[in-house]
Amino acid sequence: MCHPGVDMVFLIGDVTTGKAVARAAADNLKRVHLELGGKAPVVVFDDADLDAVVASIRYAGYANSGQDCTAAAGVIAGPKIYEGLAGLASELSGAVSTIRTADPAKGEDVEMGPLVSADDRQRVTGFLDRAKQEPGIEFLAGGNGRGGAGFFVEPTLVTGLAQDSEIVQREVFGPVVTVQRFGDHDEAIRWANDVPYGLAQPRYGPGTSDAPSLLRAGYVSGRSGLTTTSPPSRRCPTAASGNLATART
Repeated sequence: MCHPGVDMVFLIGDVTTGKAVARAAADNLKRVHLELGGKAPVVVFDDADLDAVVASIRYAGYANSGQDCTAAAGVIAGPKIYEGLAGLASELSGAVSTIRTADPAKGEDVEMGPLVSADDRQRVTGFLDRAKQEPGIEFLAGGNGRGGAGFFVEPTLVTGLAQDSEIVQREVFGPVVTVQRFGDHDEAIRWANDVPYGLAQPRYGPGTSDAPSLLRAGYVSGRSGLTTTSPPSRRCPTAASGNLATART
């Protein structure tokens, strides 16, 4: 709590901006509270319930058009659950492609609305345009803005990404989910802790002898405000049972 007569600087925003605020505040010791954007690493182990994971990410990655500090935006999946025609990447691709995007006023079946401004749409499509120039990247769904009224971006799913890719490391704050395939648990630990300031770190898996060991091995970083270690519930809301739409423009 701020004491009487002591100024406080409060920022919800980008990591770079937060650093600048903290440096400026240090000169006269102003109190600082920072809630900085980042990527929430969503770790999916090979023994997770695939259907529940797909339903959960379909909702958590695209609710409010992805404009959420804890959006399930960066998925890190084990090799077995990731691959194949019935694997996570393929199943997510099909699920994301069914999200109905329109003006929320057009009906209760609209699942995702526009972004809040033209500047936000330009920023998100800028991430997508730059990602398209990187070798090996594949857009499994979406990847573009949309013309006409409203500041729409298609529900997007991206794979084939390097860990140092901009779209992996930086918060897009739009309807964009990345999916990476980790090779082993050590790599999952490194990747989960390599993204800056994720406000949440969900973990999907029933809890085999391997999965909980990540907690002891340092999977949970001090940069995360919330870590979910239990498996996703089948009662988790899906886009079909809850409106993902954001405000009209």
